[in-house]
Order: sequence, then C-alpha cells, then structure tokens
Amino acid sequence: MQLDDLVTMKTGVNQLRLKDSSVDLYGYQDLVADLGRSVAQSETAEAAASEKSYQVVVGDIVFSTLQNTASIVTAETAGKVLTQNFVRWRIKHHQIDPRYLCYCVNQTDAVKRQLARFLEGSHVANKLSLKTLRTLEIPVPSHEEQDLWGRLYFNLQRQATLQERLVALQTQLLRGLE
Repeated sequence: MQLDDLVTMKTGVNQLRLKDSSVDLYGYQDLVADLGRSVAQSETAEAAASEKSYQVVVGDIVFSTLQNTASIVTAETAGKVLTQNFVRWRIKHHQIDPRYLCYCVNQTDAVKRQLARFLEGSHVANKLSLKTLRTLEIPVPSHEEQDLWGRLYFNLQRQATLQERLVALQTQLLRGLE
C-alpha cells in the first residue's frame, strides 16, 4: 500500500520564514531521542491538533528527509516546530500501527531499497520530496503482526539507548575515580 493511503503528510517550515526566532525547533537529535524512548501503544496524534500547524504533538510520526529515519513524537519533544528537513505523518485510518511504520521505514530492506532508488541521481543534498514519499510502498500485514514488530523494534531501540547511557555513566564514574 502506498504511504499516501496510510498517512497525511506535512513538510516543516522554512526556518527563514519563522517570525519568532525563539521558537523551539525539532532537530535530528530529538528524532533519535524519541526513538530511544518508550512509546505507549495508545499514543496517537491528538485529534485536536491542527493540520496547518508546524508544531508536533505526542503520537505524530516525524520523518527526516535527509537521514530517511522516522520516529514517534513523545511528550519530551511535543510542541517543538518542524523545519523543512522533516515531514510530519499522521495516521489516516487505523490500518497501520505507528510503531510498525517506523520499523518498516527504518529497518526493512524493501523500504530501504525504495528509498535508495528514489535518491539515485539526486543532487539536491539527497533529500526526498513529499511527492516521492507519497509513492513509497509499505507492506501492511495483520494488526497483530504490526503490533509485534512495532513493539519489538521500539523495545530494542529503548534497550540500545539505555545501554549507551549505562556505558556513559560507567565511563564518567571511572573518570571520577582516577
């Protein structure tokens, strides 16, 4: 199924067009941090959230057009403003689990091959366009299978983040003992 059939898409704002320079911007570090946080199954984009707003809400899926990575917005990054290097996805119908969609985009060979093919011959900073993203073919298995893959993927991401934190704390502790 094409991605356009599963989600609505909105590109972030050009930073030069922001009137308020004190706005908190959503960056790639936020995306990576969101990937490493726990995401409850019930966290879906808030219904009251405006489609016109560039601010992200808990449950939005954010895709980096430069890194080709997707994550689900958590409470820690909600309210930040997306820049033009990101696209916000919101699930249209409950045909696809947001965690599974992130797994699919970030990890599956079929989707990675499509993304690589889209970028062939591209000279514009290897950035995917909204038009191209709309045609991305996403495999849609049963809801049970989506839930299983999505939970497994985010649990592994969370575990990797915790492991990195543990190593950093151990290093800090050892340096303090010297």
